[in-house]
Amino acid sequence: MADRGFDLELEVAAGECLAVLGPNGAGKSTLLSVIAGWLRPDHGRGMIGDRAIFDLDTGLWLPPHRREVGLLAQAALLFPHLTVAENVAFGPRSAGAGRTEAAARARHWLSEVDAVEFAGRRPGELSGGQAQRVAIARALAAEPRVLLLDEPLSALDVDIAVGIRQLLRRVLAERTVVIVTHDVLDALLLADRVLVLESGRIAESGPTAEVLARPRSRFGARFAGLNLLSGVRAGDHLRAPDDTVIIGHVIDEERLGTGAAVAVFSPSAVVVSTDRPVGVSTRNAFEAMITELEPLGERIRVHTDRFAADVTAAAVAELGLAPGRPVVLSVKASEVEIYAA
Repeated sequence: MADRGFDLELEVAAGECLAVLGPNGAGKSTLLSVIAGWLRPDHGRGMIGDRAIFDLDTGLWLPPHRREVGLLAQAALLFPHLTVAENVAFGPRSAGAGRTEAAARARHWLSEVDAVEFAGRRPGELSGGQAQRVAIARALAAEPRVLLLDEPLSALDVDIAVGIRQLLRRVLAERTVVIVTHDVLDALLLADRVLVLESGRIAESGPTAEVLARPRSRFGARFAGLNLLSGVRAGDHLRAPDDTVIIGHVIDEERLGTGAAVAVFSPSAVVVSTDRPVGVSTRNAFEAMITELEPLGERIRVHTDRFAADVTAAAVAELGLAPGRPVVLSVKASEVEIYAA
C-alpha cells in the first residue's frame, strides 16, 4: 500500500499479533487507518485471507463496516446513551444478529473480560479500567477477522494497565492482531513479531525477542533500551559516518563480512566520567555533552549528544552531572555487539 511519504508491504499471519513501533509521524496511525478503511491511499491492495478489502488498481474499496476489522483505541469510546450490555451487543446487532443472539454474545464477552457486573451500567458510571474492559468485549463481540489496537493502554494508570495487559494476552491468543504501542511490555507480552516504521517505511521487522535483543534500527534500539551506532564493520570495530570508531565483539562474522553493520550496547555498560579514564582504549572513550537526565526507578539515564548511560543518583551528585555538562563516555569492548544491519 502507498500514499505520499508512506510506502510499505507487510503480511500478518492468521493468529499472529504484530506490534508496530516507530517515532511520532512514522506512519503507524496511517497504517491502521488504511486497514480500517478510514484513509484511502493513492494505490495499493489489501487482503484479509483470500478476500480483498481494497484494490486501487481495480477501484475496489470496501467501507469500514464491511471489512470485518475491529478497533480498540486509547479511549474506550463507548456510546454514552447505551448500557454496557447494549454497547457490547451493538457490533453483533449491526452485523445482522438477532436481539437474543447479540445479547448472548455480549454476556459471553463481558464474562471473558470479568465485566458482567457492569452490564446494566452506563459508561459514565465506569472507571477508566472498567470502560476499557468493556471496550475490549465490544471489539471482540463483533467477531472481527483482524483486530487493530491503537495504544489501548496508554490512557490508563500503570497499576490498571498491568491487569488489562494480562487480560489482552489471554483473550487475544490465536487472534490476528495489529497493535501500535510505545510500551516495551506490550511488545514483549502480546506480540509474536515486531515491525519498526520510520518515515513511512519499514526500518526493520522480525520476531519480538530477536528485534528487542538485537535491534537494527535506531528507534528499535531506543525502544529496547539500548544504544546503537550504525556504520561499516572492519575487523573488530565499527566505523560510523562521522568517523566515530568503536571496538566490539563481532556476531555472525560470516554473514557480516565488511558491509553495513550496527554496534549495540546497554546504557548500563557505559561509564560516565568528567575526565578520560585511564586504561580504556581511546577508541572506546567518547567526549559528549549531556542533553537530559531521566529518572528510571533507582537509576538515572544520562542522555547525551552521542548515546545514553545509566548511573546512580549518587554518581549524578558526585560528578555534578546536568544538561550542558561535558563528559566522557566509555564502554568496554566486551559489552559491545557488532552485527549486520
